[in-house]
Amino acid sequence: MAKKRRRKKGKRSEDQAPKTPTKPVTDEIRAQIEAWSAEAAEANDLVLFDAEVNGAWLIRIYVDREGAIEPGQGVTVDECVAVSRYVEALLDIDETVPEKYTLEVSSPGVERKLTKWRQVPLVVGRTVRLVLKKPIDGKTEYEGELVAAKDDVISLDYGASDPATIDWTNVSKAQLTYEF
Repeated sequence: MAKKRRRKKGKRSEDQAPKTPTKPVTDEIRAQIEAWSAEAAEANDLVLFDAEVNGAWLIRIYVDREGAIEPGQGVTVDECVAVSRYVEALLDIDETVPEKYTLEVSSPGVERKLTKWRQVPLVVGRTVRLVLKKPIDGKTEYEGELVAAKDDVISLDYGASDPATIDWTNVSKAQLTYEF
């Protein structure tokens, strides 16, 4: 009968401590991961909606289809897997990325927030809700079809005779809306 060894209780030595990523997430690394994510999305006939990297090396990538889409035509799980594998291959060969990281790839969802200007042109043709910092024609909230987005200016068809023209710098909140 073999004897069982018991681990002595007490402090762990430095080499036994749990491994956590020690490499810092820099702006340069964030930009590189965003570029790889855009490349992976494009290779799969998708567009990069957003890429986030936090200090604990949690990498979240959101991919989508450009423009107005019909129900049931959104990003599939298989497409997310393909983007994930593409980016993972690049992360694994890069010396600036630690061995341990978490990578998540998904659709941003049907009622996603629009937080960056580069996201706005991707959703032309879809319904958005905007909250403004300063009122236009006495209104601080608009909802309607995003008909154009160019040079930081949004054109929104909200049911009036003419579309509203709204400068992106005047938007405090923007979100896609979807009627179920």
